[in-house]
Amino acid sequence: MAEPPRTPQPRQRREGDEYGDGAEGVEMKKVAGRVRADALDTIGQLVDRHPQEVANVLRRWMNNG
Repeated sequence: MAEPPRTPQPRQRREGDEYGDGAEGVEMKKVAGRVRADALDTIGQLVDRHPQEVANVLRRWMNNG
């Protein structure tokens, strides 16, 4: 007699699953971290070039929040 088909078991969640499995997940985290670092650099440049405008925007956000 042949064995009955097995019921698939749910895969256990592992660290890094939100970005993919194994090495792919590590690479995606590096890319995400680099994008975030680039965004922070851009924000820093805006603050350096236009400090008064940035301060005004932050004040408006705080007053509206």
